[in-house]
Amino acid sequence: MLQPRQYSISCAPNGKYYRISVKKEISTNHPEGMISNRLHDYIQEGEIIDLSAPAGVFVLKENSNTKVFISGGIGQTPLLSMLEALISKDNVSTNLVWIHGCRNEQVHAFKDRLTEINKQQINVKQFLFYDEVEEEESHIQQGWVDLSNLAHDVLELEADYYICGPAGFIQKHHDYLIERGVANSHIHFEEFGPASLQLS
Repeated sequence: MLQPRQYSISCAPNGKYYRISVKKEISTNHPEGMISNRLHDYIQEGEIIDLSAPAGVFVLKENSNTKVFISGGIGQTPLLSMLEALISKDNVSTNLVWIHGCRNEQVHAFKDRLTEINKQQINVKQFLFYDEVEEEESHIQQGWVDLSNLAHDVLELEADYYICGPAGFIQKHHDYLIERGVANSHIHFEEFGPASLQLS
């Protein structure tokens, strides 16, 4: 079966393997994911599939600026790779902010891994937004990701901002940052889905 798809690497570079994270899509209202479901249903450990080399321009900037990661849904996969790369360095002193929004705790991919990182790394601040909140927790807000609620914690003109999610999600947060004086050169984004955004 030849059906090209692009998946983000979701782990830090390690010289041993690449990890992609693929959600199995089962839906009665929309077409099910052709390749994502095939990976789950037919591809077994040890099988060989054709891959091209990793490519793209959504990459981590090597500097000491504060890094702010903003994701919606499965948009967190490339950001997790960046976060893990940063914390894997000895004595990392860069301030890191993780902001993520999704429907609820049940569909929050990598929740346990991110909780572990948050506990181990004193330089990481984590903020979560769930559409549906079952339990009140100090770091979980109900609703969509809203940077204005976190301005005191995240707004820093020299920080590097990495945004990943659907087009509307990116547009909203890009515009908010620009309106508050963040230079466009400090805002980096990758759209999940067909690329349609032209932001400058």
